[in-house]
Amino acid sequence: MSKRFAYVVLMFVSSSCIKYLLLLLVFLPT
Repeated sequence: MSKRFAYVVLMFVSSSCIKYLLLLLVFLPT
């Protein structure tokens, strides 16, 4: 794997995690 490909995958995974956490914050009463 190239470092650039690994960086793109890491960014994609972190953005997906952020979206999931935002959905949890929206739907769960805190």
